[in-house]
This record gives sequence, structure tokens and C-alpha cells, in this order.
Amino acid sequence: MSKLWTSGVRYKISSGNVGNVFAIRNTTGALYVAKALDYEKIKKYELRLTASDNFKENYTTVLINVRDVNDNPPVFEKSSYRTQITEEDDRGLPKRVLRVTASDADVERPNNIIYFLTGPGIDIENPSDSNFDINKATGEIFVLKPLNRDPPHGRASWKFTVFAQDEGGEGLVGFTEVQINLKDVNDNAPQFPNGIAYGNVTENGTIGMHVMTIKAEDYDDINEGTNAKVIYSIEKNAIEEDTGLPIFDINPDTGLITTAVCCLDREKTPDYSLQIVATDGGGLKGTGTASIKVKDLNDMPPRFTKDEWFVEVEETDGSVLPEAPILTVTVNDDDEINNFQYKIIESSGYGADKFAMVKNADGTGSLKVVQPLDYEDPMQINGFRFRIQVIDNDGIDESDKYHVDHSWVIVKLKDINDNTPRFKKPHIEAAEPRLKYKCICPDSYWGESCEFLKERQALKFSTSALAAVIACLLLIIILLFVYFSCSRRRSANFNKKPATKDDIRENIINYCDEGGGENDMTAFDMKTLKIPIGPLPELVQHKAPPVRPDIAVVSDQVVGKVDVFLDDRKRRVDIDPASGPFDDLRNYAYEGCGSTSGSLSSLQSGTDDEPHEYSFLTTWGPRFDKLVNIYEPSKAQIEDDDVS
Repeated sequence: MSKLWTSGVRYKISSGNVGNVFAIRNTTGALYVAKALDYEKIKKYELRLTASDNFKENYTTVLINVRDVNDNPPVFEKSSYRTQITEEDDRGLPKRVLRVTASDADVERPNNIIYFLTGPGIDIENPSDSNFDINKATGEIFVLKPLNRDPPHGRASWKFTVFAQDEGGEGLVGFTEVQINLKDVNDNAPQFPNGIAYGNVTENGTIGMHVMTIKAEDYDDINEGTNAKVIYSIEKNAIEEDTGLPIFDINPDTGLITTAVCCLDREKTPDYSLQIVATDGGGLKGTGTASIKVKDLNDMPPRFTKDEWFVEVEETDGSVLPEAPILTVTVNDDDEINNFQYKIIESSGYGADKFAMVKNADGTGSLKVVQPLDYEDPMQINGFRFRIQVIDNDGIDESDKYHVDHSWVIVKLKDINDNTPRFKKPHIEAAEPRLKYKCICPDSYWGESCEFLKERQALKFSTSALAAVIACLLLIIILLFVYFSCSRRRSANFNKKPATKDDIRENIINYCDEGGGENDMTAFDMKTLKIPIGPLPELVQHKAPPVRPDIAVVSDQVVGKVDVFLDDRKRRVDIDPASGPFDDLRNYAYEGCGSTSGSLSSLQSGTDDEPHEYSFLTTWGPRFDKLVNIYEPSKAQIEDDDVS
């Protein structure tokens, strides 16, 4: 190692290295920058280097020039700028407000600084909406619009930032703050925030009582002369009727309203309305309203709305009392707030202890029943009359007659069915011995307390009851006599043979040539009035005579068969429940005589011109007298036949 060291060359900086900003490698002689160089401080370095091999030395000089770079941003002359302009000034717009200036420490480089704004009142996207602008080259700031200082939409000052950028807007940036204050002008009149203010004062007060303080606002600058100094006055006051004096007064500086007279009466005038004017130093005015309510004192007496109250109520059912009140009384009191207390005056009348007064939430009073009421009680049957009282001083001092009033209450009782019946006499005797039950029950009690006792009694009728029984028996006898007389007369009329010229009115059903029967009957049908009585007899089946369409003339033999046929038909009608009455005549005649096609009837047909013999009908008895009258030839007809 010592051999190498003794034969090697070593390098070093012997002088000129200000601030040790440079360094050299001692073995190779490489020179390099050890610290940052500042062109603005030292622009050139002259270094003296030494080379040595431990025996000899040699020297040389190195010159180093430092080149300038943009390492310094622009710097404004002031850290902030302030100025003042008058609000709402629209003269000479856009108007120059102030100028800002910035410098660049990089003096060897081109000093090309550009200015621009940012902040409130600056709209980069819409420059036409901006309130301020700046000359990019000179730094002059302009106001573009008249500015409002006063609330609620104005601003007393505007603050924004100005930037300066070197190298034509592409280099380093410096900034400063700008504040523009607006000087106030008296352009706002005083105003009351809500238009109306509320206050109150107690009635019957003295002069000078505080009522309320009313305040107006002036948006102008309070520090700018008298622009915002407000003076208060009452433009429209309330006037006392008796004296004509104003009732209220106001402090012009503070707006405190006081009473100018004494003893306000709420019952006479419950509230007042005043018109207040606020004037600023420039003569601008604003108007507001003060609404004053007079607070109530208990200075008015209560009065019942009636001198006498009447109510009718049912007696109570035993000891069960009604829950609902039976009467509600009302009271008038001109005071706003009342605390009525009701009661019944003891010993003011009979029945006062049976009722009680209760105060309701709405201030009325209710009368309630507190003891049983009995209509049967001789003392209560005529009702009750007593006095009630109302007081509105919280019931503390009843000697204060001014706040007390009285009224009468009349209660009438109505009877209800709450008592069981009782016999007037415990024993009743009758003529004949009978069993009698007697119920002994205390009034209004039932159940085990009520017992039935069996006693013997004699049955006895009064004179009026006996007369009624005899009258009923006579009436029954008379009715029976009338009934039997009518029955005998009707039976005699039924058996009497009718005269030849009687007007016979029966239902005649005519079965004649080519049809007829029930469908051709136009008279009244008596079958609808017949009601069968008893069981129906057994119907005997009979064969009808054979049909002989070749016979055209009726013989005696055929007539005999007709008799059988009529007997059969009569018997069938007699036992038919749906048949007509006994005076129902049915005429069966032969049909189909002379017809080439023959007859379909069970009877052989015949002609009406041939003579018929009906004398046999007289042998049938009285039941067929009407048929005899119809078919038996009259005397005139017999005489005509004899003459012919």
C-alpha cells in the first residue's frame, strides 16, 4: 500500500470554491457540483486545482459559468391591496379601481408576466356576468357594474385573488389578495321586519307603564354618518274618549312605548292598534303597526243568566243514583279568565242536602243527585227549592260580595213504577169457601222478603157483576130463538111447490145437436159455491146403452133406456163433489139425426120435432118439480092441441 501511495497523483481544490458548492475526486480529478447553484447570487466560479505525487505539485485554474434558469416566480410589490369605491355608482363603467405590479428575479430571462383574477365576482366561464376584470399585461383592475352594499342581497366588500405568471403565462406563478370596500350611500329607508309588532299592558295600570319596544331596521351603514340612525314617532295614536288625550307615548331613540294615561279598561277596549313611523338621518321613512292587548284583571262580578232554574227529574229507583247531571247552569262574567266555584247554600230550602254542584271544564255548573229521591215521600212529592251560589275569586274570600252571585233552583219529581201493588184489605170473604193467596212484600223489595200465604175465602159477587151475568144469559136466549125461527121459515119455503109462473132461475147446461155442454153455458155457475160435506159415497159403474146410429126414430123401448140413463146420471151428479146445486138442470137430447156419418154419442140421435113424453118425471118426487114445470105442457098448450 505504501508503494502505491508514494507513486500515485492526488487532486484537490485549493481555492475559489465559495460555499463548497463543488467537489473533486482526489484519485481521478473528476470535478462535480456538490450543492445547488444560485445564478442570482454567484454567476461565475474560478477554481484553483492542485495535483501532487508527494514529491512535486502542479497547479491549474478552472472557470465555471452558472447559467440562469426560471426558478423564481413573479413577486407582487404588496402582499395585499385595498381600495374603496362608492356603492351603486354607475358612472364611467368599466371604471379603473387600482393597479397591481409583480416582478421576476430571473432578470436575465425575458420578463413576460401575465395577470389574471379568480374569486367572488369573477365568472371565468361567463365573463359578461363578472363584476371585475383585469388588464392581463398591465395589472389594472376594473369594476364592470354598479355594486350594492346593503343587505339582504348586497355586500359591504369584495375579496378576490390576482395571479401573476412569468414566461407569458407558462412559467412560475405568484399571487396577491385584493379587497374592494363599498362606501355607503343613504338609499334604504327604515323598515319593520314583520310589519307588525305585538305587546300587552295590564288594565287599571298607572301612567308610564312599559308596554313594548318596537324596532326598525335600516340596511345602510350605521358608521356612515346618520344614514342608519332611526327616530321613532307615533303617527296614529289611540285617543281617550273622555279627555281626548293620546293614550300611548314612545321614546324617539329606543322605540319604547309607554302609557300616557292611567286605568285602561279591558272590558271597554280590549286592544289597541298604533301606527309607528321610523325616520333615518336622510329623511327616509318606514311605517309599522304596534298591536297592544290589554291584559285582564278580575274586576267584574259573575252573574247567573237566570234568577230561577227549573228542572223536572224522575225519582230514583231505590238507592241507584243517576250519574249524569240533571241541570246545567250558566254564568256571565265580562272578565276574560274566570275561575268559577259553585255550591248549594245549606239550609236555603228543603232538599238542598240531596244535591251537589259540580264545576265543568267550560265554566258552567252542573247539578247532580247525591241522595235517593222518592216521589211517594209526602215531603218530596211537591219537589224541592233551594239556593245556589257562584264565586269567581277562587273561593278564598266569600265575604267579597262583589264577586258572588246567587240563584234559585226548583226541582220537580216525576213518579216511576218502583212500588209493587198491595191489596187494600188483607182479607176478602166470599159466599163459598175458596183458597186465597196473599202477598206481603215491603216496598221496593222482592225475593225472599216476599212470601205468599194461603188463606180460605168465600166467593162473593157484587150486584153489578150479577146483573151483567143475567143480561148475557138473556141475550143468548134471544139469539137462539131468532136462529131457530129463521131455520124453520127457510125449511118451509124449500118444501113449498113453486107456482107455474114462478120465475125459475137455474143453471141450465144444454147438451144439444152437434156440441154444447159446459162450454156454451153463459149463466152463473153454482158449482163454485158448493162445498162437499162428509165422505163421498161409493160410485157404481154402469154401462151406457150401445150406440145404434141406424135408428132414426125413438121408440118406447129407447125412452125406457133413457130413464135408466138419467137415473144413472142423476146418481152420479148427487155424489159428485164438484157438481152444481140441486137446481142445476142438464138437458140431454139426441143428436145426429139424419146424419149420413152417424152419431158418436152414447145416445141415439132423434129430432126435436117428434113428440116426447115427460109425464114420467112426476113420479120422481119433489126434487124434480122444476123439471116437471119445464117439460110438462101448460094448460094453454093442451087447449091449443085439443083445438087443433
